[in-house]
Amino acid sequence: MRTFNTFNERIASRIAFLCLAAMTMTAGGAAAAGTNEAEDVAVLLQSGRYQEALNRIDALPEESRNQPQIRLYRGTALMAQDRQAEALRAFEALAADHPEMPEPFNNMAVIQAANGQYGEARLLLRQSLRADAGYSVALENIGDVYVKLANQTYARLRTLDPNRKSAKARHEAVQKVARLVDHPPKAR
Repeated sequence: MRTFNTFNERIASRIAFLCLAAMTMTAGGAAAAGTNEAEDVAVLLQSGRYQEALNRIDALPEESRNQPQIRLYRGTALMAQDRQAEALRAFEALAADHPEMPEPFNNMAVIQAANGQYGEARLLLRQSLRADAGYSVALENIGDVYVKLANQTYARLRTLDPNRKSAKARHEAVQKVARLVDHPPKAR
C-alpha cells in the first residue's frame, strides 16, 4: 500500500513481490499446483502480462486451478487489471478456504484502502497478521493504514475545534508522514 494515489501504481509495484511470496508458500504451494504451471503464471505476472496469466490459469485443469497458489495468482492478476470487485471475491473465497494464508487478507486490505476504507483495511490486515505475525508486507501496510486513519482523525478534530493548537501541530506532523506513505523515496 505504499501509495494511495493510483490503484494501478501500487499494484504494479507489488506484483513481483506477491509472486515471489506465493512461490514460497508451503501449504498447497508449487509442488501441489505443478511447479511449471505456477512458475509460468508467475513469470507472466512479473512481466506485466496479466491477461495472459488469467488465460493460462483458466486453461489449467480444474484441480490445478483450485490450488491456493494459483487462486492467489488469479486474484493478483485481477487486481493488476483494476478488476477490484472480482479480485475481492477471489480473495474472499481463498481466505474462507485457507484462513491460515496471510496473502488473501492482505490483498483484500489493499483493495479496501485503495477505496478509502481504512477501518476495514485495518481489520483485514489484523487477520493477515493473525495468520502470520511475521508477514512483513502486512506489517508495512497496517502501518500505512494507521497513518491514514490518524490523518483522517486529526483532520476531523481540526474541523470540530479549529483553535486547538495541539491538534494542528499533530495533524501537520501526521500529514508529513502521510506524504511519505503516498510518495515513498525511490530505492537506489
